Amino acid sequence: EMEIRSREERFRSITETTKDLIYRSDLSGKITYASPAVEKMLKFSQTEVIGMNFIDFVSPSEHVKAMDAFRRLANGESVNSFEIQINAKNGKKIWVDLNFSPVHSDGEVLEIQGMVRDITQRKNSEEEIKKQNEELKNSQTAILNILEDVEEEKEKLAREKDKIQAILQSIGDG
Repeated sequence: EMEIRSREERFRSITETTKDLIYRSDLSGKITYASPAVEKMLKFSQTEVIGMNFIDFVSPSEHVKAMDAFRRLANGESVNSFEIQINAKNGKKIWVDLNFSPVHSDGEVLEIQGMVRDITQRKNSEEEIKKQNEELKNSQTAILNILEDVEEEKEKLAREKDKIQAILQSIGDG
């Protein structure tokens, strides 16, 4: 019994101090446990989320993707590095990386457990880099277009110079 208490205390210590959200749900997606990180990440209290369905947090545009992952879990597969956008209580959209695994007993999937990491800052940085790369590409294209225009003008001027020299030569010869 002492060993069980010691394990529970270690588990509690981990779940209460990690920034990642640790949770469990039944096979329908109904949340049965959420670590304290839910308060900081999603602005819900632990008691508020108990009984809510996982899909309630998922942005509508991501429902099909989320349900597909849940079906895979119910079939006994783990789902790792699953990036999806969810909604906090205050309406803020948050990008998360989810790692789910089925909880088995006697070969049967009983529950789903998972870890949710907020990757919003990383996603925003990636989007900013993508935007800057596009701007750089557009600038590069504009510079190349200007250089082509300069080269065309240079060729035109060379032809005009040749014409003027020919005219001057003909005047000088005449």
